Amino acid sequence: MKKEYDYDDLPYFITKDEMIELVPRALEYFKEFILDDGYEEEYFEIQIGDRFFDLNLWDEEGGNRRGRCSASVYPTYETFVNGGGRETDGSQWVTLFSWSKVQ
Repeated sequence: MKKEYDYDDLPYFITKDEMIELVPRALEYFKEFILDDGYEEEYFEIQIGDRFFDLNLWDEEGGNRRGRCSASVYPTYETFVNGGGRETDGSQWVTLFSWSKVQ
């Protein structure tokens, strides 16, 4: 497994302290994802304090875990459409980890 982020080079939407809290939680989701054949892509919402982030787990090979997999975190923003909620901002992200069975 490869660490892909740098605490000293983060985008505007997440602080170093938030990353320090988020990374161990994201790692647990990612471990489960890479050890289990399943969906090509999974999303999880992670709350840090009063802020929410979306964790995206992605298998480039389509769910068989034979190729490269990655975990990325995206910011969310509050929306007031259809009774409110949160939406993912897909234009910004930080890749946290990558892994490949094939070395």
